[in-house]
Amino acid sequence: QVEVGGKTYDVALDASGLGTLTIEHGNAEDVYKDDSSITATITGVTGGKYEAVDFDGASATANITDTETPVELTLTATAGGTENDVRGVTYTLMLDQALKHDITVNLDGYDTPVTITAGSTTASFTIETRADDVYTQDDQTVSVAIKEVAGADNLEKLNFSTEAVSATITDDADATKFTITTDDVSEADGGEVTFTVKASNAPQGEATV
Repeated sequence: QVEVGGKTYDVALDASGLGTLTIEHGNAEDVYKDDSSITATITGVTGGKYEAVDFDGASATANITDTETPVELTLTATAGGTENDVRGVTYTLMLDQALKHDITVNLDGYDTPVTITAGSTTASFTIETRADDVYTQDDQTVSVAIKEVAGADNLEKLNFSTEAVSATITDDADATKFTITTDDVSEADGGEVTFTVKASNAPQGEATV
């Protein structure tokens, strides 16, 4: 009899005294750290007409070595554009396969940690950009990068880039309309005509037409 993991198996010996026992180790190819071992120990023998038996040292251990299967984590962003077209940049964190547990991603450029929950492959967040207006401004660039990942200690390997992913929102040319109006006058009104100039948007700072 051979004991493995608390269970006893009968192993038949052939005429030369050789027998084999095959045990399923249960370690499938996956992305998790799961090195293991199986130990078999001879505990008894039935038949064979042996005068005496010696089981001292009759134990063997097989180590099941973990192979390294990486998980890929990527960060993408929606395309930039003009202020008129874009009111926020949406970022998506994506795993190439769902995991059995949550992982939490800490980011540069976004203060709130983002969690990809167990069984899911993606998580998204949006960074608001400035509203469209009529004033000249520099282009706005939003930039985010993966800094570190929590909850990945039991993975064989997690691959991700720490390069920043950026989107640029360009300043567009929204026109401010100028109008000028006046009223008719008579010679008796003092010899002056008043014109009124109006901009559809208030100026920033001083402006002269």
